[in-house]
Amino acid sequence: MHTLPLSEIPRIAARHGFDLQTDVLKLDDSGLDFITTLAKSRADEQTWVLRFPRRTDVIPGLHHERNILNLVKTRLQVPVPNWQIVTDEMVAYVALEGIPAGTIDPELGDYVWHIDPNAPPQAYITSVAHFLVRLHGIDRSDVQNAGFATPSIAEVRDTLATNMDQTRKLLDVPYPRWARWRDWIENDKLWPPESRFIHGDFHPGHTLVNAHDTLSGVIDWTEASMDDPCKDFVVFHAAFGESVLQNMMNQYQAAGGKVWPGMKRHIIERWNANPVEYALFALRTGNPTHMENARASMEWGA
Repeated sequence: MHTLPLSEIPRIAARHGFDLQTDVLKLDDSGLDFITTLAKSRADEQTWVLRFPRRTDVIPGLHHERNILNLVKTRLQVPVPNWQIVTDEMVAYVALEGIPAGTIDPELGDYVWHIDPNAPPQAYITSVAHFLVRLHGIDRSDVQNAGFATPSIAEVRDTLATNMDQTRKLLDVPYPRWARWRDWIENDKLWPPESRFIHGDFHPGHTLVNAHDTLSGVIDWTEASMDDPCKDFVVFHAAFGESVLQNMMNQYQAAGGKVWPGMKRHIIERWNANPVEYALFALRTGNPTHMENARASMEWGA
């Protein structure tokens, strides 16, 4: 995985008009697609977020993400990044208020938490649920008019079934688990009635919280698309457990989100099938370490 020496960051930033205070650079090397730095500009004393692509295959996603941000920024009650520089080499925006609810430490392979993962604050759960209601409520016609695909939930299921077939041999999926995946894909009672606009990579590391543990910003929108709305619940179930998931679903429904009888089981089954998503990422990057991690992830959610 491509890394970026700290000494290179001021040089790259300077090519885009930034004179950084080099004594306060803070590097976040945990992202799979981007290296992120918090830095202060000498000119305005503001804290900026600088993102640097790890690989050339993620560069088209930068321009996709910029268009996503333009779509969602006026439709949500929670701030999102306002990109002021977007090039193949670097993205820059003024840092949002708050700090991540949890940050993935690549050496530990786990979160370093700001909130208590064993008892997430109710303010956090409620504000996340309200955010998802607004996000999933973005009108399909607005998504179409912004130039994005709007597949139906049937098309989403068909694509996932194809991806499962593609990765079955790669992951050496044992038959009982494969049968469970197929039962889930084919069970109409579990699936939502329609696709919704989603974040797509929604996990605690991409949620910022303020001093009151309320959601103050959501970052990293590369994977946003019209898809299964339950994808935005999956990692919260994995991180916090079934009781917190139920709490979040209750808050989501109370705020106007659409809940159906099979929703919770659907989320749990999506987590069980998460190795498929990881394997596809490994295929896209061509990194054998990621493929080994995808195989190891077969132990998750079993």
